[in-house]
Amino acid sequence: MKDTIKIVVFGLIFFAGLVYLTAPEPPVKKEDLHEVLSTKNFKEKILLANESEISKKDLFKENEKSLIIIGNHDSLSVVSLFDSLYDVSIPVVIVANVSAAPWFIKEWVLPEKLLALKELSSSKMVYDKDGEFVKALNLRSAHKQEFIVYTVDKTGLIKRVYRGFVKEDAIDGSMNKKEITTVLEDIGLSPAEIAVYVSLLDGAESVQDVIRVTDEKRPTVYYSLNSLEKRGLVSKTG
Repeated sequence: MKDTIKIVVFGLIFFAGLVYLTAPEPPVKKEDLHEVLSTKNFKEKILLANESEISKKDLFKENEKSLIIIGNHDSLSVVSLFDSLYDVSIPVVIVANVSAAPWFIKEWVLPEKLLALKELSSSKMVYDKDGEFVKALNLRSAHKQEFIVYTVDKTGLIKRVYRGFVKEDAIDGSMNKKEITTVLEDIGLSPAEIAVYVSLLDGAESVQDVIRVTDEKRPTVYYSLNSLEKRGLVSKTG
């Protein structure tokens, strides 16, 4: 009898998980969209992976740049490794976009899984249980292999910079370290462009700064900057 109950319970969890992973994305209502993406759109208190709360002003500090990386299911296992694979000095906020999951998955399964993923990262991990965080970014996507990256400037303005995908079943270890480290290249950025972009996020303010930090040759840096500008990831100042 106990075994039967156990099988039924796990069967229900599996079925609910399958529904969650294959559910269509909810429609976007125009009235729900924010005209400007900003940290002002977030709630004052934000839930973390350990189910404690952090204030918005502590998560996104005034006059400080940061990165937001949204992960869904498979992609969470990859983006949680970001700060251990790339030397980025600005704060990185990982967001678990799991609001589409059934309530009992969110209550019984996800907390333990998110804590295990959090152990792989020194970044803050947001548990977006109710979907309010991603709604503040005008985001309604929940593809299980997708991740989306945003930059936050010193004034709190947010800009979406790119969207990538990981391999299916990455959460179960289907990707090795080499595959994980090349995910950024898979979405169209070369290693040099990644290095240049990260150096700018870290505070490089001139071509000379970028050359010094990345150890790339001047023509490569100029080529990378032009490519990044065409993609809308950087803009010229002055």
